[in-house]
Amino acid sequence: MMSVVDFENGRGFLERYFPYNMADHNAGNYVQAYHSFDTVITQYPQSPYAPDAKRRMIYLNNIMAQYQYKVGEFYFEKQAYVAAANRGLNVLLHYPQSPVVEPALELMLDSYQKLHLDDLATQTAQMLALNFPQNSAAQAFLKAHPDVKVIAAAPANSPLNTAARNLQAHPPEAGGQNLTPPGSPVMPPALLRR
Repeated sequence: MMSVVDFENGRGFLERYFPYNMADHNAGNYVQAYHSFDTVITQYPQSPYAPDAKRRMIYLNNIMAQYQYKVGEFYFEKQAYVAAANRGLNVLLHYPQSPVVEPALELMLDSYQKLHLDDLATQTAQMLALNFPQNSAAQAFLKAHPDVKVIAAAPANSPLNTAARNLQAHPPEAGGQNLTPPGSPVMPPALLRR
């Protein structure tokens, strides 16, 4: 019950009945709700509430990733490129199954290019091209830099390599823990039950 309270916390009467994007607001309550739903699943897996808790956890995972990405976009618009790249990296490290992985990689690529961090831009473009071969940003980068090969890997101890391992373990195309396909709007659990 606490998890549902945390899930709904901060939403007023109008937000419950009209279109509302939960990713536009601070994700603090969503983290608490996620952990509460996790408790339901791990301690009471046979509970009739466990399937709903799992759906809500997946939804919250996607919302928290989308929130991180939106904050990164805000930083990029304000020309805080280091902060924008860090938010993109945060999506890769903590939410590798979310549908915003591809835009987060694009955000990182653009930020690294603005900062003239060529090695990190190259590694990000390689990861983007490897995981999303049809991505236009990766293709444009590779076309502008013909010496860059997609197969090259980041250094073993780099955060990008850790993110790449997360992507390999939970590829977005394979679905990972997503209920929503990449590119589709994230929908609240009530709409997913149809």
